[in-house]
Order: sequence, then C-alpha cells, then structure tokens
Amino acid sequence: MGFSIPVIISGFLADRFGLIPTLSIFCVALAVITLVTVSLWKSRRVQLGI
Repeated sequence: MGFSIPVIISGFLADRFGLIPTLSIFCVALAVITLVTVSLWKSRRVQLGI
C-alpha cells in the first residue's frame, strides 16, 4: 500500500468532509485495526500454547 495511497485518500477525504471528520475517521480506523491485530495475535499465541 505504501505511503502515497493513505496520503491521497486522506487529502481527498479532508477536501470532501473537512479536516476534523477525516482525522476522526482515521483515528477510528487505526483503533479498529490495532484491536483486530492484537486479538488475532493473542488468539494465535493461545493456539500455539505460548
């Protein structure tokens, strides 16, 4: 995905919806991705018996 795609998307969303809503969307997205990653990591560790 690289660096340019998120920058282009965030610029588009900021132009369309405003800066604060765009930052809120990215904050929620990052939190959800982090929680999903941590839960998958923990479940994988349990399956491996670590």
